[in-house]
Amino acid sequence: MSAKRIFVLYKNSLFAQGIESLLREKPELEVVGIDLDRDKAGWTHGVPDAVVVDVNDAQANWVSLLSQVLTKNPVVKVICVNSASPTVDVYRHSQLAASRVEDLVEAIRAG
Repeated sequence: MSAKRIFVLYKNSLFAQGIESLLREKPELEVVGIDLDRDKAGWTHGVPDAVVVDVNDAQANWVSLLSQVLTKNPVVKVICVNSASPTVDVYRHSQLAASRVEDLVEAIRAG
């Protein structure tokens, strides 16, 4: 079974690097990119299986960003992480309680 390809899209570079570092420790996950520029919302290493997005920035237009990502690639799973809340939102699917990196990994694995 091939690794799940993950793209990390964040505003806060320290938080992004932490998420990237934690995900890289999981052999079943491959972080294929990290981008701190929400306006790009793209990837150069092929379409990922999931995009992990920081939704802690109140200034960001998340509806527009999520629409852009899903319009380009409707099969991509968008996982929203809010550092101020103990939850992980899987876009259009469910909301899970999250207090550990394992909860984020489970959200990525879940179909």
